[in-house]
Amino acid sequence: MKYLVIECLELADQYECDADRTPICVTDNYSSYNKKGYEIYKIEKNGNLTKIREYDEVSDCYIGYFEWNNEDNASESEPLKKVRLKDGDRDDISLSNIKEWKRRFHFPETINEIKEDLRCSGEFGTLIGDKWCVIGVAHDDYYPTAT
Repeated sequence: MKYLVIECLELADQYECDADRTPICVTDNYSSYNKKGYEIYKIEKNGNLTKIREYDEVSDCYIGYFEWNNEDNASESEPLKKVRLKDGDRDDISLSNIKEWKRRFHFPETINEIKEDLRCSGEFGTLIGDKWCVIGVAHDDYYPTAT
């Protein structure tokens, strides 16, 4: 089976169109593109296309711990450390999770401060030593930076 992969970059002006679409490739295996930002079309034997993935679907959503060398480069680079804590989003975070993570990662802030940041924005960040440390909702190739 062949698949057409289209890269989709969301546009800020939703009145004109929803995304800028660029064909990337035709492939037998689309697994590396099975994430937010890509549309996948199955190429039928007769040449017709059948969409099997919308570009705005999230394949993997989880709460994680992420670490960078400093806050300034967090939004520009991959985290140095990634720890998957639990599946789900901010609605799946319990008070006992926050207490455990505060102990585990040595956050100096109070449990209530961490809880409020996670509740309001889905991410919490703090400087510990020389590392920028973040807990938050990640999906596919997106990592929270709390910057």
